[in-house]
Amino acid sequence: MSALRSFAPWMGFTVVSVVADWRLAAAVALVISLAGAVSRRRQAAAPDDLANAATLFFGALAIVSILDPGSSLQHYIPALAPAALCAGAGLSIVRGRPFTIPFAQRSTPPELWDQPRFYAANVTISMIWVISFAVSALALGIIRAAAPDATGLLIEAEILAFVVPMRCTAFYRRRLRTRYATAVAG
Repeated sequence: MSALRSFAPWMGFTVVSVVADWRLAAAVALVISLAGAVSRRRQAAAPDDLANAATLFFGALAIVSILDPGSSLQHYIPALAPAALCAGAGLSIVRGRPFTIPFAQRSTPPELWDQPRFYAANVTISMIWVISFAVSALALGIIRAAAPDATGLLIEAEILAFVVPMRCTAFYRRRLRTRYATAVAG
């Protein structure tokens, strides 16, 4: 699983909603997420809770867009999207397979993958993302309700929702690497 593949439906939705509208964007994102699901199934890959959340979210959004094209729900999509990501990331922790594990395995020696501290670190990093998605959903919902035309503020909040956990993750990983190097050297 690659980060790009997991986030492809969300990126597709963002791009199409900018150049077209939310209804077409929901359909495109659903097609991308379904194609990813078929690909994962063919490869017998492990479940991807973020991808599953995307399929459910964009499936529901596509249904709403067909049944009620003028739905006021469209105004809250910026808040609902990180809420769906929060649910998917949280579910990955509950299921015992934090969504960050496949990413961490790319930069961690295989001999550490079965260590309890590797799992614990991924729970922590996944929780950082869960919290960020939750705070982002709440902030974006408040912004949309209080200042619906504050596009700049919405964009800033959406960017912070990814930049903050990315920075926190990088800091935490550096700290873990330093501890590991110290333990190996000592």
